[in-house]
Amino acid sequence: MTISWKIDDSPLRPRRLHMWRLFLIAAILVLGAASFVCKQSSTAPEADIPPEQDISISCTPQSGESGTVFTVSITLGGIDKEITVFGMDLTFDANLFRFQGANRGDLTEEWAAVDANEIRAGTLRVGGFTGSGTPIPARSRGTIVEIRLKVEGGDFSDGQKSQICIGDYTDDIVGLTPMPTCTLFELRK
Repeated sequence: MTISWKIDDSPLRPRRLHMWRLFLIAAILVLGAASFVCKQSSTAPEADIPPEQDISISCTPQSGESGTVFTVSITLGGIDKEITVFGMDLTFDANLFRFQGANRGDLTEEWAAVDANEIRAGTLRVGGFTGSGTPIPARSRGTIVEIRLKVEGGDFSDGQKSQICIGDYTDDIVGLTPMPTCTLFELRK
């Protein structure tokens, strides 16, 4: 196939050539802008917003009398990476509470191990690892461990409040923002 150009000596030739150039430039700009718009709209707006990477603590119930066993839940939210292992310390008033045990949370149900050990009076070393279980996917929200404590502080007065706190994070949860760091339990008589 041979392409030949006919040279037109008419006075309209420069004008037609100029119009074709303008059309070509406009087409490139329009197609480039459309491509840019498509690229921008294909990214979800929430992907640009960093997730809140937090770890929190709560207890249920929040009050009780001597002999009450309550649950302290440690919850993750918005973590930007998968979690395969974690560690932390949990502190409480050893004169008021006694450690009863630890259970897996809803995010760690299939993990090889999740446990807590009292390393000194009022301090638990808490941790877990997946083993052959399923890692916690990024951006998950839920409980990783539940600690059971028993109220044994009969010498304390009605309304006595005591903090239970988490800290010293290790492994995949290093750098998380505690929200909140502590929870309160109130003794009722």
